[in-house]
Amino acid sequence: MTTPEDSADRPVLIPELVSLDAGLPADKDVVLNALAVLQVDAGRATDATVLLGDIHAREAQA
Repeated sequence: MTTPEDSADRPVLIPELVSLDAGLPADKDVVLNALAVLQVDAGRATDATVLLGDIHAREAQA
């Protein structure tokens, strides 16, 4: 997964990672994509596509 070097010093949950009433459909892939974009926009990941690949790989193991 691609994460910035200084991410260990940050709290896990920050306001930038919360999206209430986003109006997203009940579609898992759309929601995961929106969450990945939030991570990138907040500086928690550098590439939403890579993050989504990691998420899907993890989901395949479950």
